[in-house]
Amino acid sequence: MSNTLGFQITKNDTTFMVSSKCRAWFMNCIDNNASRKWENPVFKMIDKYQNINGDFLDIGCWNGVFSLYASNKFSKVIAIECDPKALVKIHNNILLSNFNNISVLPIALSDTDEIRDFGGDRMGNSMSSLFPKNVNKIIKIQTTNINSTNINFNKLSLVKMDIEGAEILVIPTLLNNKTFMLNLPPLLLSLHWYSEKNYNFPKDYDIIEVVAKLNMVYHTIINVTNRKVVSITDILDNELSNLLFIK
Repeated sequence: MSNTLGFQITKNDTTFMVSSKCRAWFMNCIDNNASRKWENPVFKMIDKYQNINGDFLDIGCWNGVFSLYASNKFSKVIAIECDPKALVKIHNNILLSNFNNISVLPIALSDTDEIRDFGGDRMGNSMSSLFPKNVNKIIKIQTTNINSTNINFNKLSLVKMDIEGAEILVIPTLLNNKTFMLNLPPLLLSLHWYSEKNYNFPKDYDIIEVVAKLNMVYHTIINVTNRKVVSITDILDNELSNLLFIK
C-alpha cells in the first residue's frame, strides 16, 4: 500500500512506512510478500525478546529496518548509525511511520574519541566501515566511546550489533560498563568473515578472541539461524555469522 508520502511495509505482525528511495529493497527483502527473506532469524529474536517496558539498542541501524520493526515492541529504540546517507534514510522512514519512540544517535562507536577514516564502496549500502580498504568513498568521522553516551544500560532488553568489523572496538567498551555487565541483556551479534578481504583490519584483529570474552560473561551462544547452542570452535570452523549471546 502507498500514499503520496511513502509505502507501507508489513513484516510478520508489524506495519510501518518507508520512503520511495527505500521501497524496492524493503518490498524485495522485508515485506511478507517479499521474494527474499532477509535476516528472518533476527526478526524472530526481536519478537522473542520484545518488552514494552524495556529498550532495544540497534547498533548499526542502517536504513532503520530493525528499529522500525521493533518500535511497537519496546518502550524505546536507540538507533545508532554514522553513515550520512543511511541517516537520511532512517530519519525519513521514522518520519513517515510517525514513530516517536525511536531515538537516532548519529555517532560512530569505537573504543576512543578520535577522528578516523570511514568508508566503503558507496555510502548508504550498509557496508561502510571504520576499516576502509580499496574503496571509492572515504570520509573523516568523529568516533565515540559508547560509555560517553546517555544510554540507560540498565533498561536494555535486547542489543543488536552489526558494524562491519568495528565490534572488536565496541564490545570491550561494553564489557567495561558496570551497568551493562549487571544487566547483561541478550546480544545479537553479526560477524563478517568476508571482511578481511575488503577492509583494512589491524594486524592483531581477532574477532574470535572478542567472542570468547563475551562467552565468558554470557556463557551461552546460540546460532540464530537454527537456534542451536554452539561453541567457539563451532563458530570458527563454520564461520557462523548471526549469534545470540544470553546469560
